[in-house]
Amino acid sequence: MKKLLCISAISMILASYNLYGQTITSNKFICNGELIKTIDKQKVEYFVDQTPQFPEGETALMSFIKGEFKYPKEQTKWSRKFIIVSFVIDTSGAIRYPCIKNPVSNTKLEPIDVEALRVVSKMPSWKPGIKDWKVVPVLYNVPIQLRQVPK
Repeated sequence: MKKLLCISAISMILASYNLYGQTITSNKFICNGELIKTIDKQKVEYFVDQTPQFPEGETALMSFIKGEFKYPKEQTKWSRKFIIVSFVIDTSGAIRYPCIKNPVSNTKLEPIDVEALRVVSKMPSWKPGIKDWKVVPVLYNVPIQLRQVPK
């Protein structure tokens, strides 16, 4: 029962980051200084009828991240408790334009940020999002909680 409640709470947190972790008021997604408005001539959507789905669901997404994420040995500390990776899931379900949403520095990524981008880039194809009965590219955010303290 406790495990089910924990998974439900984590799923709600992930869902809330997808809705509220973005700069939605301006409908802009800026990745590495580049404004991303369209992909393959289709508008990148922020609100959709059906959000993109990781294969086998959000529990599988969390397991994938946990299994793939390796804390970099060259970084001895970090000042954040989590990293938010923003990306677009295109109409084929592929990950496009992965970016760190909350970098410590705007000029250089920390090794832990690079690792987060590596993990997200390795994700398998997702089930794409749907709006108005059409498959559309969707901006998505995934928080990665930093739990381990480096030695």
